[in-house]
Amino acid sequence: MKNMSKRDVTIIKNAIFLVVTLILMMIVILSMIIPSLEEYRAKSIKSRQNMTKLNYAKEEYNKKLREFKSLQKKSKFILNNFQNRFSIGKFLSDSRKFFTNTSMIEISQDDVDKHFKVYEFEATTNIKSPKSFYEFLEYLSSYYNIIEAEFPIIFNSKGSLISAKFRLKVHNLKK
Repeated sequence: MKNMSKRDVTIIKNAIFLVVTLILMMIVILSMIIPSLEEYRAKSIKSRQNMTKLNYAKEEYNKKLREFKSLQKKSKFILNNFQNRFSIGKFLSDSRKFFTNTSMIEISQDDVDKHFKVYEFEATTNIKSPKSFYEFLEYLSSYYNIIEAEFPIIFNSKGSLISAKFRLKVHNLKK
């Protein structure tokens, strides 16, 4: 080592200085990067959790959408019938297929909410047999309006005819 020149000593000092500087720079860089990496890892975990929740929500949404579309397809007839206006005259003429005499009195008209309206009628009819009344109830399910027959239905004998008194509710959309 005695034979080392000033030049060699300077090179060694510069090399040591360079190594120490590099070590200090690495320490400073790592002290800045490590917290960022921890934050990145925490955000990455949170992001994966959110993606899992999002995928679950999408699956639930798609499931409910399929159920809704299926129900909408099955109930298309009923949904379309909500839009048809109810006509007492047409209903009375259609009911002649089942009854010999029918009269209807409007009892009330309720606004169920801002979209629906319910008309309530009391019907008095004369029928030849209870079978025709049950055929009428079956006919209501395919009528072009949404009509609900309410119970009790009062039957009274009137000679060869049977008098029936019952309530009907007609459901419509407000227009």
